[in-house]
Amino acid sequence: MVYGTNFVYLPTVKDVTNPDFVHLHAVRYGEIGWGFDDQGWLSFYMTEIVEKKGRIEALFVEKVGNRDDGCLLE
Repeated sequence: MVYGTNFVYLPTVKDVTNPDFVHLHAVRYGEIGWGFDDQGWLSFYMTEIVEKKGRIEALFVEKVGNRDDGCLLE
């Protein structure tokens, strides 16, 4: 039973970028791993138990375009 969410820092690994970076790490169920890849992009690695099975979700920010004002989101 998980009594609260724990955030676990995932250290940056030189020359490793997303999506590979976020899959290098593992956290216990109920924890959220977070960190920055070698290019400084944010990653989250989450685990939980759903219907008696483990569920893993890996999320990361990825630059997909280039705007003149520096904003990465549309």
